[in-house]
Amino acid sequence: MAYMGFNALKSKLAGRPGVTNPGALAATIGRAKYGTQQFNSAAAKGKSLKGAHAQHGQKVAHELARRHKAKRRRAHKPPAELARERAGTPKPPWEMALEKAQHRNE
Repeated sequence: MAYMGFNALKSKLAGRPGVTNPGALAATIGRAKYGTQQFNSAAAKGKSLKGAHAQHGQKVAHELARRHKAKRRRAHKPPAELARERAGTPKPPWEMALEKAQHRNE
């Protein structure tokens, strides 16, 4: 994965839907990619991590993107459905029948 500076990553993330704090997200990605100690040390000194060895690299970026997408999908579900998922209870039969009918009409 090519190096991208903190401010460049922050501005790129600011344009994405659902990102409310691009600076915090950019810092999380940096800490995951370079390790907490290395990232915080460079940030405290005001240094760039260009040329630094990424501990986890692209795998981390893909995992963070996957988690973000899953979080956005969960955010669009009604509260009752989220509560059922957490409790592990199935949908009521009438609700499943309604979904089947709607799916057939599409």
